[in-house]
Amino acid sequence: MGFHAYSSPYDWSRIAPYKTKAAQVPGGIVDLSVGSPVDPVPQSVREALAVASDAKNAHGYPVTAGSGDLRDAIFEWFRAVRGVDLQSINADVVPTVGSKEAVALMASLLHLGEGDVVVQPKVSYPTYEIGTQLAGASVLKVDDVSDVDSWCHVPGVKAVWVNSPCNPTGGVLSGGWLSDIVAAARRIGAVVLSDECYALMCWSSNSRDFHVDGAEAGTSTPVSLATSPCALNTTVCDGTADRILVLYSLSKQSNMAGYRTAFIAGDAGLVREMSACRKQIGQIIP
Repeated sequence: MGFHAYSSPYDWSRIAPYKTKAAQVPGGIVDLSVGSPVDPVPQSVREALAVASDAKNAHGYPVTAGSGDLRDAIFEWFRAVRGVDLQSINADVVPTVGSKEAVALMASLLHLGEGDVVVQPKVSYPTYEIGTQLAGASVLKVDDVSDVDSWCHVPGVKAVWVNSPCNPTGGVLSGGWLSDIVAAARRIGAVVLSDECYALMCWSSNSRDFHVDGAEAGTSTPVSLATSPCALNTTVCDGTADRILVLYSLSKQSNMAGYRTAFIAGDAGLVREMSACRKQIGQIIP
């Protein structure tokens, strides 16, 4: 794995002068550029962090794969919120230092390089493109990733970025479209990279209730959530996580962008191989 030159501009630096000028207007600036959360971190999260700040596993170096408690929480979250039993589809997880480094390193950790092609939506998060360039691979931008004919016959396609709900368009792919993408990618030996960081921001009447443990023993609170389809749902992945990697983050869901807390879940073989590389370069969350 080596870093290559990249040609895509870093968009936030490009618009910085305009933000400076806008901030001079009476009343200040309404900054919608980076999408940084402005609401407070949930009280329950802050209390849990305070309690854990002097725990036994807070003193030494963390394990790359995450503590047992963290891994259990991720597996349970998938079951409760996404309707996915990771173990039954041979999936594993690895926590990441926010989702951006996971996106930026993805092509490199998949050992992609010259001659390899990574498909992505034409309108999408800039780091998909930059991460592909850093790996030395080629970018193929398509209008609609669910139009599999636009990329499945292109020589060298090794990975396909999917983002649903999409940043910045807000578009949501149905489970059927996701299933078609997964099937087409598998036919050509490519990996589906499903960025689902906005999964809980799907405004829909098709919400379902689940219960979150309350502060007092024996109590629980019903929470109504509408979620977009997950690439690891058995109806999408045909019962196996083979060649699928899903990314998720707490940055937007819980206003925790500054905490750099996210994870990759999916194909156990790929996740474990990535974890081994991540261990060597210290990509470990606190």
